[in-house]
Amino acid sequence: GEQGQLERVVVGRHPEMAAVFSSTRMSPARRPLVLQAQELHWNVSENGDQRWLDISFTLLPGEYATTLLSSVLNLDESGCA
Repeated sequence: GEQGQLERVVVGRHPEMAAVFSSTRMSPARRPLVLQAQELHWNVSENGDQRWLDISFTLLPGEYATTLLSSVLNLDESGCA
């Protein structure tokens, strides 16, 4: 179909991508372009001058929380302990 055609064009422009799949046990797979979090819950808490956000949600297999969170939050890992 149309998706497969587009994938072949991209791989044709970047043969190193095809080499990765043929030289490893990785197999190419499609992922959804849109993630829909299920059972989304959030709460803002405060304690003095500190505030934090608690978020919980469920994603389907193959969907990554970091992908969802980075699209809605300004994640800066430099300050993480």
